[in-house]
Amino acid sequence: MTPLRHAPVQNVGHAPLLPVGDCCSLPGVVLSYAQSEQIYAEGDRAHFLYAVVAGAVRTVRHSSDGRRQVGAFYYPGDLFGLEVDEQHAFTAEAMCPAQVISVRLGSAEDRAIAQAARRELARAHDHLAMLGRRSAEEKVASFLLELAHQGPRDHAALQMSRQDMADYLGLALETVSRVLSRFQDENLVVFSSCRDFRIIQRSRLRCLAST
Repeated sequence: MTPLRHAPVQNVGHAPLLPVGDCCSLPGVVLSYAQSEQIYAEGDRAHFLYAVVAGAVRTVRHSSDGRRQVGAFYYPGDLFGLEVDEQHAFTAEAMCPAQVISVRLGSAEDRAIAQAARRELARAHDHLAMLGRRSAEEKVASFLLELAHQGPRDHAALQMSRQDMADYLGLALETVSRVLSRFQDENLVVFSSCRDFRIIQRSRLRCLAST
């Protein structure tokens, strides 16, 4: 398969589990995916571990009534696909053109797998804490701070869509848009485009996130 030609997506929101260069040395196969293309499906056998080389990946699942839940976002250097059971609990799909290394479980080093397991557990705890926040403002403020955690001079980018963000936070799309507009009107953040933003008043955003 011909590699995709595009600039790697900046990893924002958390430190990568592995340096991106180290991903390329994993004993696996490099696969290329188009935007929204499925990497694996919910219920598939979890025989492989995956690492993002370029682009970005999200995990999602749908409830019986049709609602969509976003589980997590993965960026270059991140491992994903490790499961407690033998089947995948979420579907993984590319958020944009992406390159992913697929590693058959058992061939990767035990330490890397243990690190991935710990990272997944930490993410699950963080996500539960996020969903447990009382108001939409608290959830959105906390999410923006998480994304900008490693951005230079409080700059970051929303690699995901507004709908992804809403599903991840357990909010309606209209609510997320309203809160982001309010934050910009109050000069807490400034969006230079529909995705790129800069935090102007970090202390106030922190106060909202910890209310």
